[in-house]
Amino acid sequence: MDPNDPYFFMNYGYCALDENNYPIFSHHFPLVYNKWKYQANLYFYILSLIDNPKGNILDIGCGQGGGVSIFNSYFNFNKIVGLDLNPPKNSSLYSNVEFISSNFLNNNLPSYSFDIITAIQTFEEFTSTSKTFTLFFKEISRLLKPQGSIIFTCFQLLNTDNNDLTSEIKSQNLYIDKEIDITKNVIYSVHIDSLRYKNNNEEMYNITRKIKEKLLYCSYKIYLLKSYGI
Repeated sequence: MDPNDPYFFMNYGYCALDENNYPIFSHHFPLVYNKWKYQANLYFYILSLIDNPKGNILDIGCGQGGGVSIFNSYFNFNKIVGLDLNPPKNSSLYSNVEFISSNFLNNNLPSYSFDIITAIQTFEEFTSTSKTFTLFFKEISRLLKPQGSIIFTCFQLLNTDNNDLTSEIKSQNLYIDKEIDITKNVIYSVHIDSLRYKNNNEEMYNITRKIKEKLLYCSYKIYLLKSYGI
């Protein structure tokens, strides 16, 4: 896991806001994380939604290990698993970290083995068909321990309902514990990155501009689901 990798984090970030909607930032990272502070902050925020996060955690679509590095450096998990089609190669550096190269829908992980599962900006990959949509939640239900938690982010077009999502969640013995709209926090994060890239990285500047345009037409939500247990 290399924080200098340009794809170390693949999320849009989370910028905390005060009561007047001014950006605030509460975490102090080592210098190597500075350019990723809002992307890293999203992982701190999602785990703050769970009381006393511990045990075994799985990060679906872990990319090059940004989220896994936060879990390993700042939390006390027994086991951390990052799953991706192209995960990092140097997982042997950490005794409690394992990277698995696999499609989530066809993994060989044992049932009821995780206390927490995260899927940050990967959920959309499983919504292209009704079959993969159903299989995603079925696999989540299989892997979670009783009373375990799954946190995922979700883009939703404005003025649309989430009836299909709610129905599928219920059908897999899961329930929505929290639903939080963080669109404004994400827009601020992307805007700050856009200003940072404007004069020194044209490619990333154009990407952030397109992201901001996308967020004009959709909301960005966090869902915390819990398992009823067996």
